[in-house]
Amino acid sequence: MESSSFLQDLNIVSPIVTSALAVFLFAEGARRKSSKYLAYCILVISTILWSRYLFFSRSVLVLPLPFVVFPAIWFPGPLFRRHLLPGADEHQNHRWFLMPSILAALSLVVHSVFLFYTPELQSTRAILEHQGFVSTYTSAYVILAVLFNLFHFGTGIRNVRVAPDSKRGSSLTGLMALAWTLVLYMLTHLMLVICTLFGWLQHPFHPVEALASLALAYTFVHVSLKYNPQALHPSAKYSKQSINPEEVKNHLETLRAHMEREKPFLEEGITLQELARQTDIPAHHLSIVINTELSMNFFTFINEYRIAEAKRLLQDPAYSDYTLLRIAYEAGFQSKAGFNKAFKRQTGRAPGEFRKRSPEIRE
Repeated sequence: MESSSFLQDLNIVSPIVTSALAVFLFAEGARRKSSKYLAYCILVISTILWSRYLFFSRSVLVLPLPFVVFPAIWFPGPLFRRHLLPGADEHQNHRWFLMPSILAALSLVVHSVFLFYTPELQSTRAILEHQGFVSTYTSAYVILAVLFNLFHFGTGIRNVRVAPDSKRGSSLTGLMALAWTLVLYMLTHLMLVICTLFGWLQHPFHPVEALASLALAYTFVHVSLKYNPQALHPSAKYSKQSINPEEVKNHLETLRAHMEREKPFLEEGITLQELARQTDIPAHHLSIVINTELSMNFFTFINEYRIAEAKRLLQDPAYSDYTLLRIAYEAGFQSKAGFNKAFKRQTGRAPGEFRKRSPEIRE
């Protein structure tokens, strides 16, 4: 395989850009804990792009490279999908990353076995030629990983589009631009890998894929500059509207105490302004506290308390004869459909399934 100097130059641009952007997002996340999932996603993608550059430059590092790339390739989709749900419970992250972690560990085991028994995988030259077993093995693996990531990207896009509380102004445009660019890049790579598998291409690292990676890097930078930092995280629009840390602490204590004691989330049509009036917190300050300190918007914040109340009722034997619709009304929801969607989005289970699995109800 001959790789032109032009293609080598072309292939080094996107990993450099994505690496720099990942560093920027990690720095942003260190201040606000807002962009870490997107930063990890871009870091993984950057690792994959660097591996492509090493392949084009015919580096000897391609031999150990699968031990890094094969486990990492399962994570971009789940990480980006998690970023699209800033209000999700941090303590339930195992639910998001259990499957990719299992697949990553399995990838290491499988590749170790193949490496031990397959001479082609022990040869740098055979890997660079990308023929025979090497081509079939890597192509099949990448196809599975790309399909897995496409599922998570697609699910994340659908969740944002259908969620009633996902109207985030210009940030929604930025998030969708990032998501669709990632999907198109994955589809391009999938097409090239399939062509390689059927022998129509010698290897999947084609100039078309290089251009797609450049488009991906450009979109990341463009969105960062145009919507920065709001497009990278829904709560980032408040980053320049700071309030005194002591005020933030007092507001949080007041807000949480009021939510637990008075349960305003049970009121129909509760608004930010009404909650601000009840707590004697300026509405502007209340909005900043919820969006930046709790990393969620007002409706997600209210729904979290409503879902917690619904879970309590579903687990209480005294309410076992209540229908799900009545439970929804008791928890502050105004429709069964909205209740089901919000409940499943936060817990991963439908209310009926949650009730059936409750130990108190089973007893």
